[in-house]
Amino acid sequence: MDFDGTLSTELAMLRKQANELKEVITHGLPLTNDGKKMKCQFGTNMMIIPKGAKNVAGAKNFAKMLIQPEINGRYLKGGLGRWLPIFPELVKDAWWTDPKQDAHRPPYVELGFGGGATIPFYFTYNPAWSQVRSEHPFNIAFHDVTAGGMKSTDAVEKAYKRIEEIFTKFEIKT
Repeated sequence: MDFDGTLSTELAMLRKQANELKEVITHGLPLTNDGKKMKCQFGTNMMIIPKGAKNVAGAKNFAKMLIQPEINGRYLKGGLGRWLPIFPELVKDAWWTDPKQDAHRPPYVELGFGGGATIPFYFTYNPAWSQVRSEHPFNIAFHDVTAGGMKSTDAVEKAYKRIEEIFTKFEIKT
C-alpha cells in the first residue's frame, strides 16, 4: 500500500500486471523515528454534491442509500476494496480479511481498523488542496498534450499556474 490510504496502486496492477501483483507485498507502515506507530491516512470513499447541482434532493437520497451498510459493503467490494468501509462490522467479513482471497486487503484493514491512530487525508487541512483535486490540473495538462497538441512544458506550466492561483485564493496566514 502506498501512502494515499487506498489500494489504488495494487488494483491498477490487476489489469495488466496480475502476475507481478503476486510479487508485491502490502504491509503496515513503518515505525516513526522514536519507535511509535505511524499514523495512517484512513482512505474512505466519499460523495459530494457540487454547488449548483440540479437535483440536490436526488443526490441526497442517493447518498442516504449508499451509506446503508449492506449497500456500502456491496459497493466497496465492487471496487475490489480500493477504499475501506466506514462501518467496522463490514471488515469482519472474510472477503476483507482472508489473505488467500487477496493478500493486500488484510494489512489494509489492519491499518484502518487495528486500533492505531488514523489521520484524515492531507488535503482536508487546506481547502486549496480540495479544489486542486477537484479540478485535476495535471489531468487537464495531459489532455492538453495528447488531444490538444500543446507542448509538455507549456501544459505543465499551465497546471502549476492554476495550482498557484488556487493556493493564493486560499492563503493561510500564520
